[in-house]
Amino acid sequence: MNVTQPGVGPLVLLVGWPGRGRDALAELVRTQAGLLSLDCTDTGLLALKVARERDLRAVIVGGGLPDLEVVELVRQLKQHFPSTTCLVLAERSELQRDALLAGADAVMPSGSPWGQMVPIIHKLICG
Repeated sequence: MNVTQPGVGPLVLLVGWPGRGRDALAELVRTQAGLLSLDCTDTGLLALKVARERDLRAVIVGGGLPDLEVVELVRQLKQHFPSTTCLVLAERSELQRDALLAGADAVMPSGSPWGQMVPIIHKLICG
């Protein structure tokens, strides 16, 4: 686990795709999240562990995870932490559909321009 922005408030968790893409998304989220905490994990299992330990406001699931792991993560989060909002970034329409069926609050193509992501991320994080 890699704490990007420690804090005491509700947590926004980025799951998957370590590297420059996640760093850029973390910066984008940081501008929308205000005083919320921001953290990153590389796997769905670590995300569920964080969910049990912290007050999650939102989870953004991105690339680098197997499709089944994404769907199961969303399903478990919504089953055990229904107030946590989930955004899934996925290229394939099948994964987008499966994530919505599992309970994701929103899905977007992972290659969406930042300008399209900002309002959706803001709405999910800030209400």
